[in-house]
Amino acid sequence: MICNRHSLRSILILLLIYGCRTNGASTNHVIINVHIVDVVAGELRKADDAVLISDGTITKIGTTSEILGLAKSLENTKVIDGQGGYLIPGLFDLHIHNRADTEEVMQLYLLNGITTVRNMNGSDGGKDHVSISRQIAAGSLLGPRYFSSSPFIIESIEKSEVDEFVRRCKLDGFHGIKIHGNIARDAYERIIEFADSIDFPVYGHAQRDKELELSLKMREITHLEEFVYLIADTLRTPEYLNNVVQKVKQSKIWICPTVKIYAQHIDYFKHSFLDSLSRIPFIDYVDESQYIRYSGARNPYRRNLSNRQLYAYIATHYGVELNSPEEAADFATQRANKNFDLMKWLLIRMVEEDIPLITGADSFGLLPNGFGLHLELALWQEIGIAPSKILKAATYNSSQFMELDVGEIIEGNVADLVLLEENPLTDITATQSIQGIFYDGNYLDASYIQSGLEKLKKRNIEIGGNE
Repeated sequence: MICNRHSLRSILILLLIYGCRTNGASTNHVIINVHIVDVVAGELRKADDAVLISDGTITKIGTTSEILGLAKSLENTKVIDGQGGYLIPGLFDLHIHNRADTEEVMQLYLLNGITTVRNMNGSDGGKDHVSISRQIAAGSLLGPRYFSSSPFIIESIEKSEVDEFVRRCKLDGFHGIKIHGNIARDAYERIIEFADSIDFPVYGHAQRDKELELSLKMREITHLEEFVYLIADTLRTPEYLNNVVQKVKQSKIWICPTVKIYAQHIDYFKHSFLDSLSRIPFIDYVDESQYIRYSGARNPYRRNLSNRQLYAYIATHYGVELNSPEEAADFATQRANKNFDLMKWLLIRMVEEDIPLITGADSFGLLPNGFGLHLELALWQEIGIAPSKILKAATYNSSQFMELDVGEIIEGNVADLVLLEENPLTDITATQSIQGIFYDGNYLDASYIQSGLEKLKKRNIEIGGNE
């Protein structure tokens, strides 16, 4: 298993990481001179706020002078000057796929201020994802708090197999059941019923071949894209769409939009995108195997533009005759843009209706681990969502979904904290201006973060993957 290897390279990486952290013997930390961001209210506190952290828990919030006064009576206290920066809770990426080198993937998330992740396929990369979670919790593997869904439930599952599968997934330590395809109605209904009886969440793709109400019985639909397949073109009237939004609201289901990955798939149809990879944000952090598969003419979306079976399908279902890859690219782009318009409208309406949203990037292809979440949040803002709403989804909402006390800076919560240079309530891209990260009782400063990212970036350049 990748996560259990003890190669020289792995040891050197860990020495780099641990060598740049604050002394683990210090049980108390004070972060002074910061603006604390109230992610629930969408407001800033005073400019001279400070936080006292003891054994990784926020024990006191006050002014800088108050907290420094308290710190004088404490031993083993490390003082961190925030220099007027903005302190937010750690970010959540609740849709990742850990398929590359686990140590490097985990570093990319943590160095991007993402302190909690959820892997969305328990069999990704042939890894033992429950073991990865336990290693991180024990401190033997550096990375964000880690959860994993079950392996995908396959379409062929029978109702009689459901109880044992769901029970085994919970006993094995998975976080919930991940549904990926259309399942027989009786089996699907049994999954929902039995999982609910043992308090085990069910989430994933919608049941695209069934009525909307059935999919709304899950705890979460992941991807706004799923609504594209649930709502036929002929039904996309304002009245019908608003009715869909109201049904979603009444169901109290959570939604993880993952809109950036869909937008990037549209980009794959453009020669200007795949033929100018150096201009793609954070391209040097894309895993080598993903780069090789998705760059240039090798990209599966690009290759499918020459697929005659695709042409036949489009002719049958849309009445459009295609004769070349260029015509196929134009048609695919038009269809995808139309679908994306629906997704953008739904995102805005769901925010307006206070439908609970959580954040995840579903990074694969040319969307890099860690950085992909920042690009996801930035796209929400481009679509028209207020930065305060985006930040709440990426912190407080996601922590509530995962039932963790980390998504808000209040006394008694676990201190998962990110120090930003810029104000995320003014512009959500400020989440990329990371100056420090407090996680698992340690503070990672700006030089440590930059050094770690440079190491990962150089690795990709050295292997020739992104040249």
